[in-house]
Amino acid sequence: MESWFVLGLVVLGCATLFAIAKSAIRKRPATTAALRAELRKLTHDVRAADSLVSKEQERSPNLSEREVLQVVLRRLKRERKR
Repeated sequence: MESWFVLGLVVLGCATLFAIAKSAIRKRPATTAALRAELRKLTHDVRAADSLVSKEQERSPNLSEREVLQVVLRRLKRERKR
């Protein structure tokens, strides 16, 4: 009986560690190059992607390029879900 309890705790601990490690991997910040590549993949057009980025930079001039790309990608994905 005690061995089943210990085994259950070990399995629970491993599952918890796996979930923590998985969320840490997901939260890793993407590079600017990776964000640009994702944007070009979604738009299929370099000029359209650059236009979206420049418009967002006009709206929010205080954001970094990485933050602008994140905002553009978030908006584009949200609009496509509608």
